[in-house]
Amino acid sequence: MTKGIWVAAFVGVLAVSPTYAHHPHDVFDNENVVTLSGSVSTFGWMFPHSTLVLIVPDDSGESVTWTLEMGAPNQLERYGWTNRALLPGEQISAVIYPARDGTHEGAVLAVEFPSGVLMVDEEYWDYVDKYRVRR
Repeated sequence: MTKGIWVAAFVGVLAVSPTYAHHPHDVFDNENVVTLSGSVSTFGWMFPHSTLVLIVPDDSGESVTWTLEMGAPNQLERYGWTNRALLPGEQISAVIYPARDGTHEGAVLAVEFPSGVLMVDEEYWDYVDKYRVRR
C-alpha cells in the first residue's frame, strides 16, 4: 500500500511539473507589434513551445539574435506548419509581440516568406484579421 501511495505522489508531481515550468503570456507586450526581417538560425520543433531563432541586422548593421516563441507542434500542424517549415539561412519576416523587459525575445504572430506566403500561429488569427496581414 505504501508503494502505491509513493507511485501516485510521483505521478502527481510529474503531471503538474510542466505547469510550473510554463510562463504566462504577459511577459510579452501585446500592445506593441514588431516586424523583424532576418535569417533563420534554428527552428526548434518542441513542447511546450516551438522556438525560432532569427538573426536580424540592427540599425548599425550588427547582427542581433532574437529568440522567438511559437505554439506547440500539435497546434502549429493545424495551420500547415511542419518541422521543416523554417530552414536555416532562409530569409523571412516575423511579426511578433516583443518581450516586455526589452530583451531580444518575443512571441510570433505570423511569419512571411519572400514569396508572400504567410504562416500564422494558431493563437493569433484574431491579430491577422484585425490588422489585415496578408494571407
